[in-house]
Amino acid sequence: MDFDSPATTLVVTFGGLRQRVGIPYFEFVKMLRPYALKKLFVRDIHGLWYQRGVPGIPGGVAGLRDLLKDVIREAGIQRTVFIGNSGGGYAAILFGALVDASEVHAFNPKSNIDPLWRLRKWDIKDFNIRSILRLLLMRGRDKQYDDLARVLADTPQTPASTSITVRGTSWTRKIVSACSISPM
Repeated sequence: MDFDSPATTLVVTFGGLRQRVGIPYFEFVKMLRPYALKKLFVRDIHGLWYQRGVPGIPGGVAGLRDLLKDVIREAGIQRTVFIGNSGGGYAAILFGALVDASEVHAFNPKSNIDPLWRLRKWDIKDFNIRSILRLLLMRGRDKQYDDLARVLADTPQTPASTSITVRGTSWTRKIVSACSISPM
């Protein structure tokens, strides 16, 4: 967390789930360093698409949502920008909708993390059998957050600006995934 700036803009970045090929845990720290903004860097150490929230914050998705709302209110934030890549992109869209972020920028996000849905669609490249089983067997998992299209439809306040960037070798699958949440 970096709240040294007097700025009223807060950038919240959500780390991706698996840091490999040299991608750091907090992908956007270095990029944001020169900007006079308030910054909050969030990481899912459980690798469960933020379904368990983050360490020290009880309540899973709802607990992290409430914390973000409190931070935004208490710091007098007027503009919020949520950014994430892959699993962090999923989280940026999810929490951006839940706390009414001003902007969301998601890179290669998944739009549905329901393991059974993903198996039916053969969308399992980024889901190994271990993560599928962990999500299926997770106690207290709130399935209402699995499908971002449903979350956005059920959320009266959708982020004012949302951009989804899709890159990689599996273009068709990623575009289908991004399009399933396009009514933003």
